[in-house]
Parts: sequence; structure tokens; C-alpha cells
Amino acid sequence: MDAKNAVCYVVSGNYTKQLSVSLLSLVKTYLADTALDVYVFNEQVADEDLLVLQQLPRAVGKPQIHVHPHPLVELPAALVAKVKDHVNPLYLQRLFLPGILTDYDRVLYLDNDTLLYESVDQLFQQLPPTSEDLIATVRDYYMYVFGSTTAVMPIYGVADARDYVNAGVVLFNVARYNAAYSRPALEQLIENNLAMPWLDQSLLNKLTADRVHFLDLAYNFQKTDAWLQGWALPTETAAAKEIARARRMVKIRHLVDDASWYHLVAYNQFEVDTFRLLAEVKQLSHLIYQQATAATKQ
Repeated sequence: MDAKNAVCYVVSGNYTKQLSVSLLSLVKTYLADTALDVYVFNEQVADEDLLVLQQLPRAVGKPQIHVHPHPLVELPAALVAKVKDHVNPLYLQRLFLPGILTDYDRVLYLDNDTLLYESVDQLFQQLPPTSEDLIATVRDYYMYVFGSTTAVMPIYGVADARDYVNAGVVLFNVARYNAAYSRPALEQLIENNLAMPWLDQSLLNKLTADRVHFLDLAYNFQKTDAWLQGWALPTETAAAKEIARARRMVKIRHLVDDASWYHLVAYNQFEVDTFRLLAEVKQLSHLIYQQATAATKQ
């Protein structure tokens, strides 16, 4: 029997445009006929925007993709109050997604600021459900280069800084992850590690350090060309050269340090693609909204 897969986003109202761009890139690159469920865990997102997100796949001829709005995972108020002093509680949602979507074999979490250039079914194949690994993900670029230039020491639960992973693209092995960490256990671990820098990402590293499958660097390309050419390559050789090779065939661009929303000039193709996709979303949203408005008047 084929494995059952899902994709997840977590969004608050202010970032719905970025999510729509990522979602449309996922939809347009998806080549499989297999049904795919996409969950949008959300808060403060307008009903009209949720409708557009739901209708995008069908609007571009991919009816096998089904988008499901979903409320955020509700965390204890006392825990949220403690977390707020350290990190946005929204960032911790990804840790609980496998516990909600237990009907799936694999769940792919994507940050809102991602662009997909390869059919996501190819990524699911990187982590067989029979694997003992809890997640498949990509090393954090900065740590990968920095850890090669300094004395290696334990950091955030990983024995080697070079193995510290970025949490913007995470493929969960649902059954294995849930067997390792119950919801109460995750809540307790969060409370016990509040002082950990980059709490959401570092805690994921601590939880999965000895059971992670490292994906090709192209599956989460995290840095700008200026960073790669101006700092990484002059600073270090091996890891930076690997990143440079990944740059030639990016599968997912993670715009974690991108400022394209704040300047006019498009400095690279990723910025061009971002706003081309956003313009397409806007056009489709107008049609979807008009159709919905007409239907309510009948």
C-alpha cells in the first residue's frame, strides 16, 4: 500500500501572502496523480483568504491537491505565557503537527517563506515509513560552515555543530516521532529548555539528533548569493563548496534571510519568481472571490 503523506504550513494573518506564494509553487510543481492533503494551521487569517488558499489547486488544474484550513494546536495557557518571553509560541507548532495528523505516514512541514522547484512527491521518497529516523531535514547552512572553522563542541543536543539542522523544511516520520514523544512530553521538554537559543529549532535538534536523515542541501537552500560568495566561500572550503553545488540545482529555496519584500530591485531569480507567483495568486484570488460572491447572491 502506498504511504499516505501530507504537507503542513503554520501561519498568522500577516504572513498569508508569503504562504500563498509557497503553496502555489508547491501546487504548480506537483507532478503526481496521487491525492495530496495540505493543512494550513492558522490564526487571524480572513475567511476570504482561506477560501482562496483552498481553491488555488483546482484553479490551476491540480484537483488532486486538497487544502484544509485547521486551527492552531492549542497549548496550555501557562506554557504559552512562559514561552512568550523567549520565542513566538507560533514557532513551536511544528513540533506538535505529527501528533495531530496521525492518519499520515509522513508529514512535511514547510515555512511560509519557501519556494518549491521540484515535485514534493520526490521529497517524500527520501524518508521511507519503515525508517527508524524521526525526521529528514537539511543542515543549517551557517552552522555547517561555521562549525567547520572553529573547534567542534556539543551544541543544542548535537555532538557536532555541523549537524545542527534548519527547521524550515522538516519531513516527519509520523509513527516514529509520535512513539518517541507524546504531547505531554513535548510540553515538558519545552518548559525545561526555555533558555535555549532559537528554542523551536534547537529543541527539534535536541529531540532528533541521533535519528535524523540529512537531506541534500538543495532541499532547503537558506542563504543569499551575497552570503555564499562574500562570506562562506572565502571563510571555509568543503562545506561552502557543497552549498555552492546545491545552488546550481535548488529544489526548495528558503527565503529566511531574504529582504525582497522591502526593496524594489529583484537581485536574483528567486525574487522574480516570488513576485510572479504573488501576481498569479492575486489574479486567481480575484476570480475565486468573484465566483464566491456571485454564488452567495443566487
